[in-house]
Amino acid sequence: MGLRPLPAEDGACNRLTGDGACVVLAMSSRENQAFGPYGEYVANEVAGRYGASPEETTQDGEAVSASWTESEPSRYREGWLPS
Repeated sequence: MGLRPLPAEDGACNRLTGDGACVVLAMSSRENQAFGPYGEYVANEVAGRYGASPEETTQDGEAVSASWTESEPSRYREGWLPS
């Protein structure tokens, strides 16, 4: 698999499967945006089932993160990373 551009605003995503290591590189362009805010938080039904999506697509990061619980420090637990 090589680098593959995804069209803007089409909700495209890649589904990666397999047993080996994987590196995902994501980048964006501000070419078509004269002024901010840049990017958006896109509502997605599947991601929403796991708490990883806003209810509605928005550019307001504060509104999206308001529903998240505060993160807490934790020590590494065996099994979190593949051997």
